[in-house]
Amino acid sequence: MSTDLQNLTQLIEEKKFDEARAVISAAVQSDLTDDEKGAALTGLATVYLRMSNAISQKYIDTLKETITALEHLKKAELQAHDTVDLAEVRAGLEL
Repeated sequence: MSTDLQNLTQLIEEKKFDEARAVISAAVQSDLTDDEKGAALTGLATVYLRMSNAISQKYIDTLKETITALEHLKKAELQAHDTVDLAEVRAGLEL
C-alpha cells in the first residue's frame, strides 16, 4: 500500500490519471496507518504545489508574451503616426 501511495505523485505527473484514481480509491477503501496517511497527504500536497507552480509559471510566461506583443504594437502605432505626420508635412510643403 505505501508503495502505491509513493507512486501517486509520479502517476499524476505522468498524466496516468486512471491509474492514480485506482491508487486513491484503494487507499480510501483500506485502513491506513498514520505513516501512510501522512505519506498520502504529503504526496497530494506536493502534487498540488507542483501543479499550482506550473500554472503560475504559465500565467507569467503568457503575461510576458502579451507585454512583448503590446510593445511591438505600440512601436508600429508610433511609426504609423510618424508616417502620417511626415506625409502631412510634405503635403503642406507642396502647396
